[in-house]
Amino acid sequence: RWLLMIERWDQPEFQSWAGPVGLWWHVVLWCVLGLAVLAIALRVFLGGLDPETEQVPVEDQISFELRVQGRYLVGLRQMLQHDPDLASVLSSEVISQLEIVATTPADELRAIPLYAEAVDVQTALSKLDALIFSGTLDEQLLLDARILERIYQEDEVVLTSQERQRLLNRHGWFGKLAVSFNLSALNEVRRGAIMPAMRTLVIILIFALMGIACSLAGLVLFIAAVVLACMGKVGWSFAEHSVHERGRRVIYLEAFVLYMLAMMVFGLTTQILDQLVGLDLGWALLMPVILVPLWPLLRGVNWRQWCGDMGWHRGRGFWREVGAGVVGYVAGLPLLGLGLVLTVLLISFIDALESAGVIMLDVTPSHPIINEILVADSWEILLIFVVAVIWAPLVEEIMFRGAFYHYLRGALGMFFSASIVGLIFAAVHPQGFVAIPVLGAIAVVLALIREWRGSIIGSMTAHGLNNLIMLSLLTALID
Repeated sequence: RWLLMIERWDQPEFQSWAGPVGLWWHVVLWCVLGLAVLAIALRVFLGGLDPETEQVPVEDQISFELRVQGRYLVGLRQMLQHDPDLASVLSSEVISQLEIVATTPADELRAIPLYAEAVDVQTALSKLDALIFSGTLDEQLLLDARILERIYQEDEVVLTSQERQRLLNRHGWFGKLAVSFNLSALNEVRRGAIMPAMRTLVIILIFALMGIACSLAGLVLFIAAVVLACMGKVGWSFAEHSVHERGRRVIYLEAFVLYMLAMMVFGLTTQILDQLVGLDLGWALLMPVILVPLWPLLRGVNWRQWCGDMGWHRGRGFWREVGAGVVGYVAGLPLLGLGLVLTVLLISFIDALESAGVIMLDVTPSHPIINEILVADSWEILLIFVVAVIWAPLVEEIMFRGAFYHYLRGALGMFFSASIVGLIFAAVHPQGFVAIPVLGAIAVVLALIREWRGSIIGSMTAHGLNNLIMLSLLTALID
């Protein structure tokens, strides 16, 4: 609480030490910022082009996306097994969905039991034959394929204990689904395959219903906000504190450039240390980044001015700002939905180009945190939640919607400033360039909340809420 009230202290007026504040310095800073953003974005993009799957054992290459999609489809087929018409409609959807998420030879092989369960055995055998004769399977995967071929060709197949254990060890839940094919629902192995599928289906349906309800509420709030804004009844509380002649505004651009450079160095350093000496010092190296927002204080901005410029104050009351952040996030869901639609269309367009042989590019959006959750214990998952729900909203909101947005608003309007901040925010995130529309939409919503409330507490709350929802869903879908 004292951090939010300390801006009341009396401070001397702004006195910046002599430094470059001319137009040329703005140009230099923008050039450095552009290079830093480009370096971060290219590192993410090139990392997606060259995944390190060849050095990882096949049993550790189980795709999270394929597993979730597969369990959902198998659970849905189990629920619709007494309705042949709906099951028939589902079959074509299964084929198209699995063809999208199964992108490696191991994933294509693991999709075979899904075709057998959610479509039919003939489709599974047809896909399996095409995969075997494609020449993409190595010797070990080819041996696994031959075992699957026996399972789905023979009426009463008898696998050896070594064959059963091989599929279970190398393919996890997919192997369990294969070895329990056509077994009784009371069989222990069969229950171990079907129950996770039903649990995943229930979780997705619950989140989907909650999402629909929140989206409807958000649409009502969004329309109301637009109408009130057009009538001039929405109070925009953002205060511009730019002091052009003393160079105060450019100091916040300096801070943001330092932040982007720090994140670029952090990413490269952690990657080098991990590859050369096997050290994972990510959390330790990330913590000093929180000191970067204090750069304006070193440049002569006093504490009260820093709090006002950054939005680091209680606004109309701490809990009232928290509530406004929740309301603003819900009201912004239509914009998030539009961003999601654009992302899906972009992925579909690139997939169409890939199918036509124009390009060869895997554009499935993903986040490294998924792989971390898959192997994390309880304490590590708790740490991930703390970083994603508290640390990231704190630092990113201070830098993006605090320093950078404050700098831009001194020269541009609200929507141009929000769009530029949103574009850079989306570009430096590790989901890949296809996720830029949806991530940019989230960033624009956060900027509008900052503009609406003045205080940054609202955008921090909305940011943390968004990460909490996404992370909770991911965690719930993992065994």
